[in-house]
Amino acid sequence: MRLRSAVPGDATFLAVIEGEASAYPWSDAQLAAACGVDAAAGESAHPERVLLVEQGGEVCGFIVYTQLLDEGAIHNVAVSPACQRQGMARALLAEVLDIFAREGATRALLEVRASNTAAQRLYDSFGFEHDGVRKNYYPSHGAREDALLMSKPLIIGEEQDAL
Repeated sequence: MRLRSAVPGDATFLAVIEGEASAYPWSDAQLAAACGVDAAAGESAHPERVLLVEQGGEVCGFIVYTQLLDEGAIHNVAVSPACQRQGMARALLAEVLDIFAREGATRALLEVRASNTAAQRLYDSFGFEHDGVRKNYYPSHGAREDALLMSKPLIIGEEQDAL
């Protein structure tokens, strides 16, 4: 398993994985922008970044994240169904939390579908706490579904070195 930053040419692979892993996938344009592609300009100053996980040279999953000042936010995590249950989402999340801490974030934020219990277990295992609910936030088969808001304090800089 190898982790690396996404480049513009990876957007197509991400779209395939997102389509396989999500009932309500991000658009190709959203994924391309996160990888640094702006359809109009050919490049992007988009604040989101993408970390990929590869196995055997094949892109198997990704995490989309951003950091603004001292807060890191996780926007999307997806692993191809053929690669799930191999620790890939865990490796992606651990690396992004380390990136946040190295870059001075003191807190990580995310939201997750109320029905996505597997993701909630993963986030719980990393010490994320439930902060609240966004009622009827996500589309869900002709209805709406709640988003659970979660956060985790991060250890930064000298605090981390002391451990």
